[in-house]
Amino acid sequence: MRHFVEMLVAMVVEMGAAMYVPFLVLLGPFWAEWVSASTLLVAGHLLMLPCMVLVMWRHRA
Repeated sequence: MRHFVEMLVAMVVEMGAAMYVPFLVLLGPFWAEWVSASTLLVAGHLLMLPCMVLVMWRHRA
């Protein structure tokens, strides 16, 4: 049971990282004022989808 819980926690952490990483990647261009705030939000959410799909693909049953 403990191994199962640890696996679930790892999966939640990976999915959380998949949602944050696109925004972290885009923070540099945002701080350098190469992209606007609206571009940051749209691009971050658009990049979030393929990252989440990759995590789900990795953990498919």
